[in-house]
Amino acid sequence: MTDPGDLGPILRAYLQEFLADDLQRRIGRASGSPVYGYWWEPGDPGTATDADLQAIRQARDSLKRDLAENSPKEMEEYAEQLIREHGLPEQLLGPLTYGLLEAAIRGWETVEKRTLGTEPLVFAQDQPSPNPPVSGGSSDSPPATPSGPMASTLSGAFGKWGRESAGWTAGVESQARVSLALFVEVCGDRPVDVYTRGDGDTFRNTLRKLPTVYRKSANDRDKPLVEIIAEADKAKAPRISEKTLKRHFWAVSRFFAFLQETGRLPKTADRRGPGNSDRGLSSVCS
Repeated sequence: MTDPGDLGPILRAYLQEFLADDLQRRIGRASGSPVYGYWWEPGDPGTATDADLQAIRQARDSLKRDLAENSPKEMEEYAEQLIREHGLPEQLLGPLTYGLLEAAIRGWETVEKRTLGTEPLVFAQDQPSPNPPVSGGSSDSPPATPSGPMASTLSGAFGKWGRESAGWTAGVESQARVSLALFVEVCGDRPVDVYTRGDGDTFRNTLRKLPTVYRKSANDRDKPLVEIIAEADKAKAPRISEKTLKRHFWAVSRFFAFLQETGRLPKTADRRGPGNSDRGLSSVCS
């Protein structure tokens, strides 16, 4: 494969996975809760749908800026991973990176239509047959019926597991639980068997946008992350370091190890959790 035109199957598979993850997010959420506007709570101004549309449009517009400003660093990391996985020549890195950006933008545009009720979630008369899996890839579909406990309910058990199995100090345990809470804030508090590799991507992309001093002042403690990020963009504030990012990723990867070792996720699972996927957290922590 040397022609950029041959990247179609990979890009279609990426878009299909993107939309499948959106569907599972919608199925797994509590009735009346947002899908992406994780900061919204009953009683807040606007509706859960309004919060979702705000989050969706911000994500889409951020990708469009990356495309317009020739600044595709985050997507380039994933493209490099696909280049290695599929044994593609290095000259396809650029076309694949931009193709992934375009596919993600299209994905968010479809998600926006789904949220507005103008795009079917499952059934469409002209819906094409699913593409076969790309060689070297792996399925990322979560279980059809979520059955695991909610992630937020396991914070204490996670800390205890770290102390007893790995000798965590009180400081390490506290940091790990803070990282888990941040993951839940970014990706939503859901049954643990619903999280996918796409959540790892979401977590990584959000962390990279956080300013160095996020949540350090009293005024920021209850402020939604999307608002903190928007203010940081406007002020051109420095962002968190790679060391801090990797510390958060390490902690959440340990959370998914904890889930498997304690039987809350099967050890024979296809490593669908973001803490154990090539595209999620483990590739950054390694």
